[in-house]
Amino acid sequence: MLTLILGTLIWQQKGWAKEGNKYVPYFERYLKRRKWEDEPLETQAVPRPIDDRLSQATSRKIAEINSYADKRPSADELAKLRKGTG
Repeated sequence: MLTLILGTLIWQQKGWAKEGNKYVPYFERYLKRRKWEDEPLETQAVPRPIDDRLSQATSRKIAEINSYADKRPSADELAKLRKGTG
């Protein structure tokens, strides 16, 4: 339960900081009013931007892996290799 409350405080403190921490509730009232059960506002759930360098590196790696498809042996070649006649 402590982990849940601390996790909720992380996103809630951002709202309090906007007002200069003027409206930070007393912890006793916070617990009594079960404020950790509040849902984050849509404006507080800001998605992280995608780093283009990471997406470009991922695209390069996928292209590299797909290029191996041309180099893979066929089923007949694999069968020959298993039998030792290849």
